[in-house]
Amino acid sequence: MRVTTLCTILFTIFLTTSFSCSVADEQSAGDLIIISYNVQTLFDTVDDGDEFDGFSLAQGWSSSLYQERLHRVCAALIQYSPYHPDIIILQEVEGERVVEDLIDHDLGRRGFTFYASTSSSTSSIEVAIMSRYPILESHIHSVEGFRDILEAVIDVNGEAVRVYSLHLRSRREGELESEPERIAQIRALKGVMDRSSLTGRRLPTVIAGDFNQSADQHDRIQGAYQSALIPSDAPLRQQWEASGSLVITGSYPAFSTFYSFYLDERFPTVSEAEGSYHYDGLWLSYDQILLSTGFFDSAGYRFSDGGVITHPALLDDTGTPERYQVRNHTGTSDHLPVYVRLERVY
Repeated sequence: MRVTTLCTILFTIFLTTSFSCSVADEQSAGDLIIISYNVQTLFDTVDDGDEFDGFSLAQGWSSSLYQERLHRVCAALIQYSPYHPDIIILQEVEGERVVEDLIDHDLGRRGFTFYASTSSSTSSIEVAIMSRYPILESHIHSVEGFRDILEAVIDVNGEAVRVYSLHLRSRREGELESEPERIAQIRALKGVMDRSSLTGRRLPTVIAGDFNQSADQHDRIQGAYQSALIPSDAPLRQQWEASGSLVITGSYPAFSTFYSFYLDERFPTVSEAEGSYHYDGLWLSYDQILLSTGFFDSAGYRFSDGGVITHPALLDDTGTPERYQVRNHTGTSDHLPVYVRLERVY
């Protein structure tokens, strides 16, 4: 995490104030906008030896190609979003250097000065959290055999918000075969949240990232087996929740339950995209921003709306995410960004 000096803090306050004024015509000054985005293998130009194919200098990767990727990612987060973001949660960045380069390329002048990222010797791609508001504390939670979980507590205009960034196990080995690993990662996350609640006050909490599982997974498989995410009305909810699953709902989330806009009947999926990821002819809601009950009460920030960012520049000719192609350097990412808008309640 970048060490923030007093000068940096004062500069950040100036940037934040200027930015808030510049977007007042497009969104309420009291809104809090959170975006989560899997940027699909965003590697820098320093060869560390664990780059994916095509992303090492020896294979033709270059500073100009990297700068173009930074430009496209920044555009997806800023120009193509219906709202200007305040907190950005990223997956599949190579590490802290990429986050700093995004700030230096464009996001810094948008007010993004504070950030945290994971750094693991066992993973080539990491998760990160970027913020226009001060990050009061951040923690990397190691989960043996899996990618780390990143936690940050952010001071948003005097309101403390806890944010978790994660990237669950892919389904490459098979949907059913890999499910126990996603459940294990969620179980670890719940343990982290329980410990945070014991050592400090319970804060409004955001869980965001690439879950490699749709919000309606339980219905897709007709409840045939336990999944990492289960709806609040699942017949075996109590048993599965106790053994690791996270309970989600499309209505008011009770204690230990998290809200998903994908499940909310008030927000029909946009016609351009029925999810954030497209595979084998199906739209999947892998990328999610889940909200705790603290965003549905009468104080602080309250959920207003959310959805998938479907700007045409992010889609190919078939209307699906235009993945980045390392062979010809086209596209942006095989995922689409998702967002939530929270309004300040006074």
